[in-house]
Amino acid sequence: MENYKEEIQSLRAIIDDLKLIVADLRKENESLRKENELLRKEILYLKIGSNSRNSSMPPSTDIFKGLVQNPNRIKTGKAIGGQKGRDGNNLMFQTEIDQTQYHKKSHCDECGHDLNQIGATEGIKGQIIDIPIIKPIVIEHISMVAICPHCSNKNKGQLPGTLDYCHVQYGARLKDLIVYLSVRNYLPVKRIAEFIQTAYGIKVSDGFIIDCLTNKAEAVKEVYQEFLNQIKQDTVVGSDETGFKIKAEKAWMWLWRTQKHVYFKPSLKRDYKTIEEVMGAEIKHKFVLVTDRYPAQLKTNCMTHQVCLAHLIRECVNLNEKTGSAWVLKLKKIFKEIVKLSKPESIKIKARDNIVKRLDQILNQALTKSHEKVKTLRVKLLKIKDYITTCLYYPDVPAENNFCERSIRNVKLKLKVSTNLRSMQGAESYAIIRSIIDTSILQGKNVWTALQNPYILID
Repeated sequence: MENYKEEIQSLRAIIDDLKLIVADLRKENESLRKENELLRKEILYLKIGSNSRNSSMPPSTDIFKGLVQNPNRIKTGKAIGGQKGRDGNNLMFQTEIDQTQYHKKSHCDECGHDLNQIGATEGIKGQIIDIPIIKPIVIEHISMVAICPHCSNKNKGQLPGTLDYCHVQYGARLKDLIVYLSVRNYLPVKRIAEFIQTAYGIKVSDGFIIDCLTNKAEAVKEVYQEFLNQIKQDTVVGSDETGFKIKAEKAWMWLWRTQKHVYFKPSLKRDYKTIEEVMGAEIKHKFVLVTDRYPAQLKTNCMTHQVCLAHLIRECVNLNEKTGSAWVLKLKKIFKEIVKLSKPESIKIKARDNIVKRLDQILNQALTKSHEKVKTLRVKLLKIKDYITTCLYYPDVPAENNFCERSIRNVKLKLKVSTNLRSMQGAESYAIIRSIIDTSILQGKNVWTALQNPYILID
């Protein structure tokens, strides 16, 4: 009996140990189940890719993903392309004629009779518009020496520019053309040199092309700085930033824009220090700043902010596709209503107060069973809730920041055509000259004229 008791006691101890092991395994199993569920959700979330419809990716990235339908587009029922009855854009007859050529048959088509001495009347007229043969103009400057009859002093005429010590050089129009081809048309240095030689028979070096850009940027820098002063004094300002490369190093091109002026600024950092350097930290500006939800932008010291609702709508589309959240769909609907209501002729106080109340209610909902990404979005939007509806209180403030996105897209085009920029100085030259070009486009002024005389862009 004593042996049995000892054996039973030993077995009980083993059972207690096994119970503890089972309890630990159950806890571990429960933890693994939760982790597995989270991983499943994450895999499902990542399985549905991003495109131009549900993110800030450009439409060009959709080329390998098939046709992406835009659910936000309102169907009109009209056929694709030009509509019936529209006015065509045909070439018009020119009134200033440089040369006229008459076309008369020398012999009759029917009998072959000689028509050279027979009078003829005008028939159908046609015009060919072409460009003249391109030939560089060489202007020789000669310094004339006049000897004063009174004191015998030799008076030498002053040659323009630096011709006194650099006797053969290229003119301003050629230099402006190089700048235009590089910054406006995004051509890389080698192709600019090729074009100049092919079209004009003039051989220019890479260094000369870089000097043209650097010198033009220096010449228009005063106007460029005035753009920033004008932007700071405006009532509504948009801002955005995008990445680019300086050789192999990552950099950022920042943009500030109003309805009349554009200001680009390159930086090696995507942080608030860049904003401080450009806009200043001590002065509180009187404008409303329209941006995305990037924290550094929202720290800008200004009257108030408006976050881009186009970004938020795309984010809602993305989350709904990946999580199936009904809450996100309701939020997206409210964002669309705010955009529609923000039109200057549409803002009504009662409707505004109603939509602000609905937005407050939906952002304060407890999303206990929702995806973690949806919960995160709710928390982040709750912190900047007032910045979502600013456009409903200020009629001139747009609900979207698309106008800045369109302006900053040229940086990506430059990279696609010319790969990258060679130096920070090159990036600064590009930013200065591009500010001049985009400002002239905004103001409806000729880009070529503005490059030659940028002061026409200052009010």
